[in-house]
Amino acid sequence: VVAALVAPSVRHALLRHPSLAATVPWDGKVCSDAHPCAMDSERMLRLHCKAEPTRRGGPGGQHRNTTFSGCLITHTPTGVAAEANERRSQFQNKSVALARLRLQLAVQVRCAAPWHPSDLLLSRCHKGALSVSKDHADFPVLVAEVLDGLWQEQFRLQPVVQRIALGLAAKLCQGTLVPPEILVAGSSSEADAAVSNNAASHGEESGQ
Repeated sequence: VVAALVAPSVRHALLRHPSLAATVPWDGKVCSDAHPCAMDSERMLRLHCKAEPTRRGGPGGQHRNTTFSGCLITHTPTGVAAEANERRSQFQNKSVALARLRLQLAVQVRCAAPWHPSDLLLSRCHKGALSVSKDHADFPVLVAEVLDGLWQEQFRLQPVVQRIALGLAAKLCQGTLVPPEILVAGSSSEADAAVSNNAASHGEESGQ
C-alpha cells in the first residue's frame, strides 16, 4: 500500500525512516484525536506551530543565504520540526518548510483513533493503486492515513488492504441490496447471484 501511494522519488527515504523501523507498540509520538496532517496547513501553522527565521551558509564556503530568509517551523504539540533555507525569499522558504513539516508529521506521528479508510483515500484509488503526486497537499494526509492503518494492524498489510477494498465495494453497492463483502471476498458467481436476486427483488417491488 505504501509502495503504491508513495512516488518513487521519495519512497526510498520514507521506507528508511527510523520511525518505520520501530517495533509494535509504536515507540514514537501518538495523538488520540485526528492526525495533525488532516488540519489545513495555514490553520495548523497559526494554532500549533512556531516559525523562526534562520540563516545558513552554502557548501564550499559560498554564502548562499547570508540573510535571515530561512525558516524553521516546529509543531509544538509533538516537537516535530522542519526547515527550509534554499530559497531567497522567506515567504517561499516558509511554504517549503511547512510542506516538509506535514510530511514529517505523517511519518513520525501516529493516530490512535479507530482507523477506517476515509473518503479521500477511497477517492484516490484507481485501478488497484493510490494515485497522488508527492507535491499535492493531500500527499502527507494519505501517507499518514495508510501508516496509521498499518500501525493499528501491527503492520500487517492484508487487513488494511481488506478494509480499503470493503470501503470501495460499499461505494459500489450504494443503493443496492448487495453486501459489499460479496464483492470483496465472494466468488464472481456469488456476486452474480446476489446481483440477480437484487434485480429480481426490485422487479417484484415495481410489480407491486
